[in-house]
Amino acid sequence: MFTLLFFILICFGCSQDTIQDEANEILSVDNKNADSYIEKSADGLQFTNTNNNSDKKTTVGFSREGEITYKGDLKNGQPHGLWTTYFPDGKPRWQGYKKNGVNHGSFTMWYENGKKRIEGSYENGLKKGRSISWHPNGAKWQQKSYVSGNPVGTWKTWDESGKLISEVSHEKISLQETSDTMPD
Repeated sequence: MFTLLFFILICFGCSQDTIQDEANEILSVDNKNADSYIEKSADGLQFTNTNNNSDKKTTVGFSREGEITYKGDLKNGQPHGLWTTYFPDGKPRWQGYKKNGVNHGSFTMWYENGKKRIEGSYENGLKKGRSISWHPNGAKWQQKSYVSGNPVGTWKTWDESGKLISEVSHEKISLQETSDTMPD
């Protein structure tokens, strides 16, 4: 019994070293400043490159199995800049921009097979502009448009063979209606 417990502890300790080594390698690109260092979370699964001369940091997270789960930039402790989440095999799941902790800018999502799932854009956490979704086989599935998170225009849906199966019209929203949600 003691031997089994000892073996488990050794394996877990080695796994943590491997995770830290991978985090150091990923973050070393951003760690060229002499005033920067890498912090490790208490659970040993999140690593942050900190620079004493900047409010910007880069962070990377791992699963208990040692696979990368996310990488992104922080500003004043909030997600800010490019963020990527990953499938367990290391392929990207979601990639997009954040500003002050909310989605802001273009984003892309993928299926586990590597094909695109959704492409769109956010502004201050609200969907903006055209959003396109695809079926797992790569055929276009949906096309939608938004203004300040509200549906606008004609939304279209296609089946897996590419046949248009529905069109739904959304009334246009006046600028008066959206002025409350638009940034100053």
